[in-house]
Amino acid sequence: MRKRTILIALVVMAVVLSSLVCYAMHNSFIVSVSIAYDKIITSDGRGPYQHQVDSVWIDYEYYFIIDVFSPRTVHVNFMDAPWKDANLSDVLSRLPSKDYLMSLMIWENNQIGNFSSGYIDPFKMAVGDKFTLPKVQILIFFYDPDTLTVVDIDTMHEKGGFLTQFQNNTWIPSTNAEPPQSLRDDSRIELIRTSEDTWVLDVDAWLVSYYGPSLYSGNLKDYVKLSLNLTINKKRAM
Repeated sequence: MRKRTILIALVVMAVVLSSLVCYAMHNSFIVSVSIAYDKIITSDGRGPYQHQVDSVWIDYEYYFIIDVFSPRTVHVNFMDAPWKDANLSDVLSRLPSKDYLMSLMIWENNQIGNFSSGYIDPFKMAVGDKFTLPKVQILIFFYDPDTLTVVDIDTMHEKGGFLTQFQNNTWIPSTNAEPPQSLRDDSRIELIRTSEDTWVLDVDAWLVSYYGPSLYSGNLKDYVKLSLNLTINKKRAM
């Protein structure tokens, strides 16, 4: 009788544990990002970038950030992109076309003064919802793994200056809105929820570029028009 009781208890425990595992898996999600090949920013050709796989990290609880670190990269065709200097004169590419490490954040331009009030949470969007400029903004850091050069690519900011984050908070003063209105008018950023488990970020926009060994100093500010088509997929683990 005692052996039978122990056996029943073990069976019950196994059922409970299995139920807990199934519940946990059902409430766990696999989040991945695919990058199209026909834009200025393209995939490295190794398939989707998946959270916690090959040094990719995707934060997606209250905001959306994708960090792509070695061995994964993105390829940026900087030499195929239009560039303008601070005087809006056309210039050659300031940066080489090559593989870069990347950190990209989607955020909400709902400013009080010159500070953003929050981040975009794509997963709270309803199917069919669309956020566009100027509501949705992006911030991208590119890291050159060979030279350790850091490139800050940012969207628009109002007159007065803006706060950016690179190692420490840095205030960048600006006497004019960035980028200028003529470049804003020639820019498009759209974030669309196309289905229950799919979101698409489509970018074809002039962005402010800061680059070089001393990131925010000297004459290292230009404007570059980048394009990117990024598909976010979120599915239950089971």
